[in-house]
Amino acid sequence: MAQDLHEVGLRVEQLLAELRSEADPTVHQRAEALVSLLVEFYGAGLERALALVSREPSGDLINRRLAQDDLLGSLFSLHGIHPVPVEDRVDQALTKVRPDLGGTKVALVGFDNDGIAHCEVSTGGCGSAPLDVAKTTVEKAILDAAPEIPAVNFAAPAPPPVEPGPVAVEIGRTRVKVEIGRKPGAGGTL
Repeated sequence: MAQDLHEVGLRVEQLLAELRSEADPTVHQRAEALVSLLVEFYGAGLERALALVSREPSGDLINRRLAQDDLLGSLFSLHGIHPVPVEDRVDQALTKVRPDLGGTKVALVGFDNDGIAHCEVSTGGCGSAPLDVAKTTVEKAILDAAPEIPAVNFAAPAPPPVEPGPVAVEIGRTRVKVEIGRKPGAGGTL
């Protein structure tokens, strides 16, 4: 069934592309508006269903189980209503793939402002997966668990920009040599 749904998604994209290339631009705009409204409509329905289930005594557990389904989890992510926070889903995905990586260590560093996940991967020696295999495995696991993440980066995230702030300025004291019997700046003696 999942393959059929994938094909449905591809067909929708194909039909929109055909409208874009062959139809009057206003027809294409209306078709895209229709698709957007339908997506919004069904998203509101899914959100309402999650809210209704949440009111039940074991509602949170049921919502989490629903979200484990590939199709429903993807739909929840698409509509921004996934009941499990993205960080938790990524942690669960990493926990699930760690045994497949042997001694390779993997850790989620965090997310940048664009939602890109940053991970550290390092081989642990004997029995470790090759680094490229580990990175591919980790990336697939993360993107499957949280399809709203645009990418997985294995380089350290760029440090945040330095906020401009007060500038420390050192002002030295001017030393005045005072000789006994003379006033500073005077040529005579006291």
